[in-house]
Amino acid sequence: MKKSLLATTAGLALAVPMTAPALASDHEDEAKTKGMCSVSSHWELKAETDDDGVKVEFEVDSRTAGQSWDYVISGPAGELAAGTATTDDEGEFEVEVITSGSITDAFTAVATTTDETCDSTVGIGQDSDDDEYDDEDSADDDSDEGKCTATSTIVLTVDKSGQTRKATLAVKSAKKGQKWQYKIKGGNKVVRKGSAKTKGKKAVFQVHARTKGKGALTADAQRSDHSEECTTDDQYDD
Repeated sequence: MKKSLLATTAGLALAVPMTAPALASDHEDEAKTKGMCSVSSHWELKAETDDDGVKVEFEVDSRTAGQSWDYVISGPAGELAAGTATTDDEGEFEVEVITSGSITDAFTAVATTTDETCDSTVGIGQDSDDDEYDDEDSADDDSDEGKCTATSTIVLTVDKSGQTRKATLAVKSAKKGQKWQYKIKGGNKVVRKGSAKTKGKKAVFQVHARTKGKGALTADAQRSDHSEECTTDDQYDD
């Protein structure tokens, strides 16, 4: 029996048993992404239309029963829920959050245990086609090229549409396959964070985050081997 945590946007969590795992769907009212954690566990992040808005489900399968994980689920407005979950007899846990918005919004989730991290590096509702990155893409938007301690470049671009701002972070390095840790912040709140690898001929990774309201947007990135750091000096205010 799988154990699920039902979390509200206020951060409260309630353990709820589930008799069966959530079923995959091809419906237009659902978006899903999945991947492998830093060691051998697997994660899945799903958003689907709910009567009260959007239901976001984050599942981790470590195949180790009784394991404690710290998790954070974030959306366009910042952190939605955070807490600690314990894997069931099958080595799984699942967290559900009901929030406002749309399944096309960017939702991310991170879970950590003693020696492993599960990170939704692409996220739901976000395109991450790094090979399509163009140095000229930022010309029509509010963008800032920050500074790196070595030869890489970092650019944060902000595109405002109505009350929503879309931030695009792009880091271009010397070669593909380099792993980076990144963070996009709106004021003092983390809008999105995770890890990504540079890809394609241009050796670039690109991630997106959507946020609502006013305030400064900044970004930073660090090579996983700590050999280089990049920051955006300028901030973006409406």
